Amino acid sequence: MTRQQIAARIRRARGLIDAHTHLGVDVAAFYNGDFPYAITAEDHGVRMGLTGVAAAVCFPFIYTAYFQLAAWRRGHFRRDPRSATAAAYELENARLCREIYEAFPEFAGRLLPFGCFDPARRPANQAACLRELAGRWPLFGLKTATSYLQSPVTALLGAGAGLLDLAAELDIPVTLHSAVLP
Repeated sequence: MTRQQIAARIRRARGLIDAHTHLGVDVAAFYNGDFPYAITAEDHGVRMGLTGVAAAVCFPFIYTAYFQLAAWRRGHFRRDPRSATAAAYELENARLCREIYEAFPEFAGRLLPFGCFDPARRPANQAACLRELAGRWPLFGLKTATSYLQSPVTALLGAGAGLLDLAAELDIPVTLHSAVLP
C-alpha cells in the first residue's frame, strides 16, 4: 500500500493512535541497564491489539551503529571507522522498514515508520539514504533527537537543510524531539 492509502485507511478507522514509540534495539541502553531497550514489530502489534491502539508512529531507538558504542556510553559522539553504515541511522531506518513491511507485513499500515536523522553529521548522506528508503517503502515522517546526539538543531538551517528539503519533497512531517538535556 502507498502512504496515501494507509493514511486514508487510518482516517476511516476507529481507535487510538500512539504518537511516539520505538521499534528495534538500543544496545547502548541495554549496556547502561536502561529500559526499554528493545521491542519488535510483532510485540507492538500484539500490544496494540490488546490495548485498542489502531496505529502507532514508530522510530528507531536513539543509539545508531554509526557511532563508537564505548565512546557513546561516555558521552562522546565519534563515528566508528569500522561501522558498515555511511550515514547515521542508515542501518536502523532500513531495519525499521524491513521489519514492518517484510518481516511482519500484517502490521504494515498500523505501524507507521518515521526515519531518524542527525542534522549535523553527514546530512547529505543521510538524505540520500532516506530518499532511497522512501522509494522502497512508505515513510510517514522524519525525527531527530538533537539533544541526545549532541548535534545542534540549527544545523538544519545550514548543512542539514537538505533533510528539510527531502521532507518537503516527500510531503512528510519532521519531528524535533525535545529534552531537558543541555
